[in-house]
Parts: sequence; C-alpha cells; structure tokens
Amino acid sequence: MRKFVAAPVFTLGFRPFFLAGAGFAAIAVAVWGPWLYGWFPAAQPVRGMLVWHRHEMPFGFASAIIGGFLLTAVPNWTGRPGLHGGPLIGLLLVWLTARLAWWLPMPSVVLMALQIPFLPLLAWLVVAALAMALWHAGLIPQQSLATHSLAVGGIGGLILAMIARVSLGHTGLPLQPSKAIILGFALLSMGAICRVLLVPFSTVGLGISALLWCVAFGLFLMR
Repeated sequence: MRKFVAAPVFTLGFRPFFLAGAGFAAIAVAVWGPWLYGWFPAAQPVRGMLVWHRHEMPFGFASAIIGGFLLTAVPNWTGRPGLHGGPLIGLLLVWLTARLAWWLPMPSVVLMALQIPFLPLLAWLVVAALAMALWHAGLIPQQSLATHSLAVGGIGGLILAMIARVSLGHTGLPLQPSKAIILGFALLSMGAICRVLLVPFSTVGLGISALLWCVAFGLFLMR
C-alpha cells in the first residue's frame, strides 16, 4: 500500500488528474457518440444520457483538468508543498465517485450531492454565458451550436494545450510538442468545425466530431 501511495503518478497533482480527465474525455464521448446513433439503447444513467452528457463534459472532464492544473500551479506560485500521496489519491477518489455515481441506482439528490466537492473549481463556466447570450440574441440559430463552439473548440483545445504543456514542463522534458500532440490539436480543431458547421446540415457531423475528439485525447494518453 505504501508503494502505491508513493508511486510517481501521485507525486504531483497534474499527473493523476490529467490522466483521469483525458481518459474520461475519450471514454465519455466514445459512449455518447454511438448512443446518438442508437447503438447503446440500454445505456441510461440517472436522469438519462442527455443530462449526463451535458453535466459530465464540463463538470467531470473539465473539472479534472482544471483541478490538476491548480494543484500543480498554485504550489509553484506560492512556494508551498502541493497535495501528494494519500490526500491526492483521496481527492481523485472524490472525483471518480462522482463520475461513477451516474451509473448507480440512487436518488437525484444524492447524485447531485456527490458532485459538490469539485464545484468550487468551476468558476470559469461564467464564460459560457457569453456564448449563450449570442443564442438568446438570435445571432446563433441553435443553443447547442453556442455551447459546443465553446466546449469543443475553445475549452477542449485549451485543455489539450494546457495538459500537453504542463506535462512536459513539470517533468523536466523539453517544451517541444510531439508530432502526435500536434496532430491531436489539428484533429480537435477539425472536430469543432464539424460539430458547429456540419451538424446543422447532416447528423453525420456528430459522429465525425466525436471520433476526432476521441482520437485527439487518445493521442495525448499514448504520449
């Protein structure tokens, strides 16, 4: 047990949370995409797949990445020791419990209570109001286009760039992105374009966008 707690992956906050966030990003969209085409009709988390998808991409995926960034950056800024070992594992389990809870039979009140510990990390979501304002003003035809232009193109690209940069910088490696990561950026950008511009004309865009998203974060995991 001591060897597990002292494992290198639990010495810095970004390591477990970047891995967990990128892994969740790939798995969640790999489930969501086929479900849209009727492949997994029995997959029904608490309150349904649509509610799960809307909640888990920002509150599950993004919160893990933001948490990993803050747990690593803040100690560097303040000169104080960062969370590591057992406490870091405990925080990761809090995040993981909230993700698994959607697939367990439980009241909605209990489900939401399990999401609370990570909510303070999500103040950045205020930015999403700007995209929604364009939709309310009638400048964007679909609400979904507003949220996904921000989520896939903006936040997704920012997160991929951040986890790639921090993973190199905090492990002493040269700050030079690999060809795989550069390809991941390109694929993620193409996925955002498909989600925003192609979907209004063809549902095929959903599948293409989901596939490109999964491959982009999968490339990070492989590196």
